[in-house]
Amino acid sequence: MQRGFGYEGIDVVKIGVMMGFISILLVYVIYGIHVGKQMGDKVYTTMAEAELETNNANLRSLSYDSVILPTAAVYSLTQYNSTEIHDLTCFICDNVHGKYELISDSPCLLDHLQGRVKLDTEYDEMLGQYHLIIHPYSYTVKFDANGGSGHMASQEFIYDSVEDQALTKNSFYRQGYNFAGWSITKGSNVTYANGQKVKNLVLFGEFTLYAVWTP
Repeated sequence: MQRGFGYEGIDVVKIGVMMGFISILLVYVIYGIHVGKQMGDKVYTTMAEAELETNNANLRSLSYDSVILPTAAVYSLTQYNSTEIHDLTCFICDNVHGKYELISDSPCLLDHLQGRVKLDTEYDEMLGQYHLIIHPYSYTVKFDANGGSGHMASQEFIYDSVEDQALTKNSFYRQGYNFAGWSITKGSNVTYANGQKVKNLVLFGEFTLYAVWTP
């Protein structure tokens, strides 16, 4: 069995007549541009500016490593190359054994379109098709003022990163109160200190931290 898959950079290998389609999935805008039968497919999202190419709708045109992509782009890739793909194993739905499903099934990717994933492929010589393997790569932490004022942007964290990542320092304020830290539910005690380094708060998707205020 031959392993393979992608890189984050983009190699434009052929030029041809291009057709486009636009598909809006949640907060991501996916543009897929078909570059002819012998040219390839290009899929990218404006959110992450991720692009990749396939050769004649064939996944072998990508290099033989893992590729990091927004989940929405991976979903578009599976739809665009469904005849080349036999099955998908998702380690987000089941992070121990992986959730196995045929590509003809309703893809579990629709259940978690936020964030980015690590995508690997295995080419099956007997079937003449690919097996896709999806692992969690990033998740998003959102900050809730919980009665305070101000704005804090969401923060992306890499799942299973080598080093712990520090939470963005608080910029919320509340008249007559001091910021004590972050809780994982409204009304609960402090779980994380201001700017604390954390790791793997959640497997995938979004995780909200709530400001804790003391008089």
